[in-house]
Amino acid sequence: MTADISVIVPVFNGEEYLRACLDSIVGQTIFDSLQVILVNDGSTDSSSEICDEYALRYKNITVIHQANCGVSSARNAGLKAAECKYIGFADSDDMVFPEMYEFLSKAAEQTGADLSFCAFEQILPDGKFEVNYPFLQNTALGRGYIEKEIYEFLLSEQSLNSCWNKLYKRELIEKAELKFIPGQKIGEDRRFNVDCFSLCQSVCYVPKIGYLYRPLSSGAILSQKEPVRRMAAAYKEDLNLFSSLGVERAEVERFAGFNLLNQALSAFDIAFNRGESKKAEMKTVILNEDIQYCLKKYGRDLKNRTSRYNRWLLKMMEVKSVTGVLIIMTAMKIKIALRGKRV
Repeated sequence: MTADISVIVPVFNGEEYLRACLDSIVGQTIFDSLQVILVNDGSTDSSSEICDEYALRYKNITVIHQANCGVSSARNAGLKAAECKYIGFADSDDMVFPEMYEFLSKAAEQTGADLSFCAFEQILPDGKFEVNYPFLQNTALGRGYIEKEIYEFLLSEQSLNSCWNKLYKRELIEKAELKFIPGQKIGEDRRFNVDCFSLCQSVCYVPKIGYLYRPLSSGAILSQKEPVRRMAAAYKEDLNLFSSLGVERAEVERFAGFNLLNQALSAFDIAFNRGESKKAEMKTVILNEDIQYCLKKYGRDLKNRTSRYNRWLLKMMEVKSVTGVLIIMTAMKIKIALRGKRV
């Protein structure tokens, strides 16, 4: 059978989960119709040998070995080697459910969509969590729907950013010469996806779980001041990008503002487990000018649509109290622990 889908897997020091990832791809119901491209991005562990092993075992798996240049460069190398009608991506520490590529390709073929995507499952410390989308299902969603519903969702949520639960028409990518931005370490999928959605005449959402996402510490939002600046820079990029795509400026500002504030709240969760550096990292978040601007402009609106716990955290951000944030988060941690003992 002729390959219909090129699956690109960037690999860097992923020996712990790499075999599970590759086995999940080999276990696809349409594995024989896949072109699997493993891009070993200068791994220093046994990942390189594992990639070569699978390439020797399966004729439709190939390996590209390159010096370490980052995930965006690795994906771009995969794009150059892709030969099939559709392109998909998988990360080497995740897993693909057996039927994902089959039902995504069927959806694209039946609806004529330039891009098809599905729900996914995320591993969290307290279990697995399903991520679904509030879109019309199993039908072609045209330009009007993309520009209203999907753009708005991209502005206000993070869960549609990733490229691994999607299939893209290769023709669309090649005509526009789309690439991932080399050297970008945070949100490298987002710009690529926004560019793709802006070019699609139609897309299709399949409400099935197709992918298991395993967020690791390397993907954390906050480890020092620079990532906080990147969060703010992404907010400013959204203001310009979505306005240029025709979304009303006031709507762009509001949804991008909500998104930045929600990222700030998530940054608190990450910083809380940092030990001695937690106070400094929380202070960096609180004092960021763009976060404070959005807090003043959209904080009240966000409080009306979030939990009581988050409302208190937003209040502490308003008064710029790191101590207040720590007290609230510590109290919540104790409350959860006590609740667990009563169960």
